[in-house]
Amino acid sequence: MSKMSNILLIHDQPTEVLHLCLMFEALDFPAVLNVVATPMEALNLLKHDGCGWKSPQPDLVLVHLGLSKGVGEGLLDLLLQNFPHLLIGAVIPYGMSMQNTRGQLHLSAPVTQKDLQGFLTVLQGQQQLGA
Repeated sequence: MSKMSNILLIHDQPTEVLHLCLMFEALDFPAVLNVVATPMEALNLLKHDGCGWKSPQPDLVLVHLGLSKGVGEGLLDLLLQNFPHLLIGAVIPYGMSMQNTRGQLHLSAPVTQKDLQGFLTVLQGQQQLGA
């Protein structure tokens, strides 16, 4: 694949973010990984407001449902409603279950390299369809 992908990770736990970043690197997937910790930062980036105004639209958005203050599921719903053209996935924390499956993709924590490769395969397929 020649196109560099743009991935937005919305996650506020630094050790898990580092773990995911290292997995992306190990998979040698050509991508720019943008990480934000709050829903406001994510929305600003997606709307091209504030410091994210120069960022291209992401090809994949990963929302960690265990965000502080329990805002992960609400953010996922908001993104699905307002950005239907984006490929949006949920990272489900260990011990949490989703009653209603939302989003196009799901990863259960702890995320494995095989799981992440599956996400990236879906992303590659979507990009090839759009080309």
